[in-house]
Amino acid sequence: MDKRSKSEQVRSGFQIVGSLIIGFIVLVMLIGGFTLLSDQQGSKTVAWMALAVAATVLFCTANRWASIVGATLGPALIKILIAILEPSTQLRCPAMN
Repeated sequence: MDKRSKSEQVRSGFQIVGSLIIGFIVLVMLIGGFTLLSDQQGSKTVAWMALAVAATVLFCTANRWASIVGATLGPALIKILIAILEPSTQLRCPAMN
């Protein structure tokens, strides 16, 4: 049972939802910025501004999300390095033999 008051629980819930919404907005800004940069008709100024704002938010909040990214991508990175460095684990095409 949570020992916090109802108002503290509600405030905590709103903070979690707000963080998720801001994270989604930053993700949309990153994808949109890169899409506008690759598009010939898109505004390059808007694209660079979106990427700058997204990068600033990511830099300022790195203490919150960096450990999560490291924990989820760390084991995958080890497996990728093993697959690259270990020749016996590389896939071989039977048609090429």
